[in-house]
This record gives sequence, C-alpha cells and structure tokens, in this order.
Amino acid sequence: MERLRIFDFLNSVTAYFEKAETMKSPMNIICVDWGTLANPSALPNPLLYGESVKSTMMVGEKTADLLASLFNKEILRDFSGVHIIGSSLGSHIAGVTGHMLKKNWGIPSKIGRITGNPIANHLEYPNVSDLRS
Repeated sequence: MERLRIFDFLNSVTAYFEKAETMKSPMNIICVDWGTLANPSALPNPLLYGESVKSTMMVGEKTADLLASLFNKEILRDFSGVHIIGSSLGSHIAGVTGHMLKKNWGIPSKIGRITGNPIANHLEYPNVSDLRS
C-alpha cells in the first residue's frame, strides 16, 4: 500500500507519522507540504482563505506530476494500491491529483482510493468553484 497524505492548511505532519509508526502493514508514505501556498495566516480572514483555495489546483497538478514520475520510472508500478488522503483543502488537492494523472499524463489506471476529510468545513469559502480557473 502506498499512502499519499495531503494535510489541510493548519495540520502538522508529526501526529500522522507517529500514528503511521504503529501500523503493522508495510507502506510508503509521501506527505505533501504545501504550507507556504496554504497561507496559514488566512484563518481569520475569509478573503485570504480564498487565496489558499486557488493554490489547490497547482498543488494537485504538481502532486500528479510526482506520481507520474514515480510511475514512469517504474518505482510505482500500479495505482490500485495507492491511497490519497486529504484533509480540508487537501481533499480538493487529492481529487485534482487523480484527475490530472489521467488528463495530463494519460495514465489509464485509477487511484485505488481517495479519502477526503472535511474537517474545516466551517471555513469553506462560499463560492469555491468561482475561484478555480
């Protein structure tokens, strides 16, 4: 199992790695640190939060580029065992990653599993779709 974990703009990776160390099954974990683009200072200002939303498309595309590179180098041979986990805006990035693998790279196999955890739904920008270009 390969796990790709995309945290929301407020989460820390430390707790996730501590939990992963207790799991019995072997796995490779890739954490996407998009902290600079996520702009954690946006929390009190919904207008700045919208800027974080705009970054999700680029981060998802770059994450797809990384996975495609691993696939093309035969480091990652099959996407059926890949589990992408995203929290809050990381959920959007996870979905974009799966979409871009097919659109930009023409990779026919689908991601085995994508899990989205909407833990910051109280902060969601009212018109997220309007921010995407």
